[in-house]
Amino acid sequence: MKRSKLIILLLALLTAVSSVIILSGCDSGTAEMTFSSDGNGGYVLTKYDGKSKDVTVPDTYNGAPVTAIGAEAFAENRSILSVSLPHSVKKIGTRAFAYCGHLNSVNLGNAVEIIEYEAFSNCMALSSINIPTTLKKVGNHAFAHCYNLKSFSLPDGAEKIGEYAFESCSGLTTVSISKGITELPNSLFEKCRSLTSVSLPDTLKSIGANAFMNCSSLAAIDIPDGVTNIGRLAFAGCEKLASVTLPEELTVIEDSLFSGCKALSFPTIHENITKIGERAFSGCDAITSVIIPSTVTELGSHIFEYCRSLNTVTVNSVTPIGEYMFHDCDSLSSVTLCEGIVSIEANAFDTCYQLSEIAIPTTVKSVGFEAFANCTALTNITFSEGFVEIGPNAFNACTSLQTVDLPSTVVKIWDGAFANCYDLTTINYNGTEGQWKSIEKGKADPIYGILDWNHGTGYITVNYNG
Repeated sequence: MKRSKLIILLLALLTAVSSVIILSGCDSGTAEMTFSSDGNGGYVLTKYDGKSKDVTVPDTYNGAPVTAIGAEAFAENRSILSVSLPHSVKKIGTRAFAYCGHLNSVNLGNAVEIIEYEAFSNCMALSSINIPTTLKKVGNHAFAHCYNLKSFSLPDGAEKIGEYAFESCSGLTTVSISKGITELPNSLFEKCRSLTSVSLPDTLKSIGANAFMNCSSLAAIDIPDGVTNIGRLAFAGCEKLASVTLPEELTVIEDSLFSGCKALSFPTIHENITKIGERAFSGCDAITSVIIPSTVTELGSHIFEYCRSLNTVTVNSVTPIGEYMFHDCDSLSSVTLCEGIVSIEANAFDTCYQLSEIAIPTTVKSVGFEAFANCTALTNITFSEGFVEIGPNAFNACTSLQTVDLPSTVVKIWDGAFANCYDLTTINYNGTEGQWKSIEKGKADPIYGILDWNHGTGYITVNYNG
């Protein structure tokens, strides 16, 4: 009986000792690692199947160095909280730690040169990672959706950083990009909503499309003078961005570049800039004054649409006033347009409620669809000889409009051109009555909702000159 109890006790102790050994192996994570040759005398960790919370990758396997973490080696592991890599590892493979949802701390060692595509993407708990001075490349989407990552500093000597590398890192507050980097790629920091501080190197030449889009906490950024290209939407939705200096070598303000930057004041447009793209400053509510120099040879549509504090505009460029250019700028009261402008396009000043007067350049030949519709403060308008055409609904609902001066060169007044201009009583026409009658005028078509050229305006006196 005593011998039986002794045997049972010994078996229990052996079992306990075995359990400690197994658990110890699981704690380090080494027992569930698979390695393969890297082809150069070292090994790649190709798969980890364990459930340890804290994993340490060994520096050697079979007496040879572990040089890389393979593609998807730890991907989608829900158990890991921290991982420590040896100083022998030089490369983190594609999606190596992707979707490790609880991983919060990473020690990369001091030799890593390459972090590949999506290496740490969707590591939503990741808050701490050391970046060695050896790092040369960060791949596309490498840290995308790492919501708790607070800061990142790319070391001197780094050569490339990939598209979307930090996209949706909503907890990222500070970023430093090292000297030597010449390009910030597309969507690099898109939707990094907590980003407040960015340090860019003097070597930078290009900022990609969407690079800082919806970085809603970014209040200031110093763009190096050497930057020659900033992609479309690069700063769109940066609601706190209050001021920006455009680099001297920049020639184009791309489409929607600053759209939705509600705190932004209008930057100085220097002489090297020749184009302002569509929606470049749309929704910039803090802009109060705009000056467009003569060196700008191309203006897109919707450029200042919904700039609700915009009060004063001077356009020295001879390009057409594009579609929706000042649409819904409901504080706009002063507009100066230079001679040489040949057309005012559709909806250009639509719903500019405060616009009470505007001098139409003598070079303007046409006014487009709803160009001045709903300008309820506008009282009179004068067109010069050479003017040809008033578009559909061009002055529809200009309820304060009283007089219009038209030249003898007008050939068409489209449907609804002066519809619902309740106070319009006088048209001064610089031609004969016969010429007036020969002008093609829009007529109502109820089926298509088309209005007479003067629908709802009441009686209009036409004064002829000849």
